[in-house]
Amino acid sequence: MIRYFGIRAVLICLLAVCLLGKVASAEPLAAPGDLRLRHDLQLLADAGLLNIPLTTWPIPWGDIANALADKKDVHGAAVLASWRRVHHRIDIEFSNHLQLTTRLAATASPVRFRTFTDTPRSTLEAGTAISLTRDHWAMHLEGTAVVRKPRDGRRWRPDGSYVSGILGNWIVSAGWQDRWWGPGWDGSLIMSTNSRPIPAISIMRNASDPFDLPVLKWLGPWQIRFFQGILEGNRFVPHGMLTGMRFSFKPTSGLEIGISRAMQWGGRNRPHSLATFVRALIGSDNTGKLGVTAANQPGNQLAGFDLRWRSPIGSNLPYAFYSQMIGEDASSRVPAAYLGLFGVESWGGLGDSGASWRVHVEFARTTANLFSGDFHRLNAAYTHSVFRSGYRYYGRSIGHSIDGDGQAIALGATVVDTRGGVWEALFRSIRTNQDNISPGPVKIPAENILSLQLRSIQQFGNNKLSLGIGVNRGHLTFTNITDTVLHTELQWSSSY
Repeated sequence: MIRYFGIRAVLICLLAVCLLGKVASAEPLAAPGDLRLRHDLQLLADAGLLNIPLTTWPIPWGDIANALADKKDVHGAAVLASWRRVHHRIDIEFSNHLQLTTRLAATASPVRFRTFTDTPRSTLEAGTAISLTRDHWAMHLEGTAVVRKPRDGRRWRPDGSYVSGILGNWIVSAGWQDRWWGPGWDGSLIMSTNSRPIPAISIMRNASDPFDLPVLKWLGPWQIRFFQGILEGNRFVPHGMLTGMRFSFKPTSGLEIGISRAMQWGGRNRPHSLATFVRALIGSDNTGKLGVTAANQPGNQLAGFDLRWRSPIGSNLPYAFYSQMIGEDASSRVPAAYLGLFGVESWGGLGDSGASWRVHVEFARTTANLFSGDFHRLNAAYTHSVFRSGYRYYGRSIGHSIDGDGQAIALGATVVDTRGGVWEALFRSIRTNQDNISPGPVKIPAENILSLQLRSIQQFGNNKLSLGIGVNRGHLTFTNITDTVLHTELQWSSSY
């Protein structure tokens, strides 16, 4: 097993394979962060026009294109508008041309609790991206310069860059890709865009076609993902590795189920052999069991499941229930000490105008042993006795943005108007770090926060403009200090 891998070498090697190998057609990946695209895809899926897993991002554009039904099956002005917008994006992504994108972003105060929607990570950013798609490979190279010194000290970032190629029905890629695993709109307990993307190599299916075998055909369309990433050097265990796995499937058109797992292991001065990886993989990593000690403990793991179920009661009603349960620990090699997320969403059209809407209510709690009442475990979520920097990358949780021992209740509304413009409103009540104890190096105060955010995203030809404003009112529970922070943001991008 390779202890550390040089991401640049991996990128170059993969690109060479894509250019020289005999592989099939390849397409770019739809990255998380595009709120309108996610709304459109989900609207089409709930209308019976798109039957693929949609809770695991990035999503292959090839899978979307292959599964999208013909226009003759479209009913309703709002669904037709979404169908046209998605097809327009497919035409662009499949056009086999070089695309250049420039981006500028500024904010008076970066969003502290990130959701699925892409927002600036730093006060002032400028970026450029080059995308190129050919018959059997794709490349997206992106660089962002941070003008003012960011908290993580990284003034230049390759976030979003990747190269990919298709081998049969498998997409192999390497780079800095954002991931979002789960049905939540405001957060994911195991893999979200709260932290910057982790450099990794990954493999996934290109088309989520069902099995042909009768014994497995009931799973319906299915997708499987695996990635191997490496964490930063400025942490308690430098250059630790992060392995992620996810399997999602749709046994019916209205039900999607996902099973996820993430493992932290290896790193400087830690066991990093193939045997260590296998012990972590089979769950033999709890100190005090099977000869495992703090010195040879393989790693830190999270695992669990999620689902989105459309109209479980009342098949004609436009609503869905979704949930995610992630175990912070394990008992008898199965997930235990669960964190939980629960939500309900509804959607519809606005008359015959082609405009559409979506509302959701979401609750998340990141205290281990969620259902154990007085026996819940504080200071366990996203922390570890060996990997003391926790389940974080450059100080930000890889899972939910509220980090460990937090709670969030969110009410969100999205409207997509007749021109495709997006209007978003989000109100949240958030509680962080219940007991004010931070076992890792990242200090998070115990705070009660009320947050209101408003955002408009408009498209003008090749230009996209995003304007946001919000206010956070926080009360530090252990010092009795109240503070109000005004949030404003501006993002502009142009593609040509």
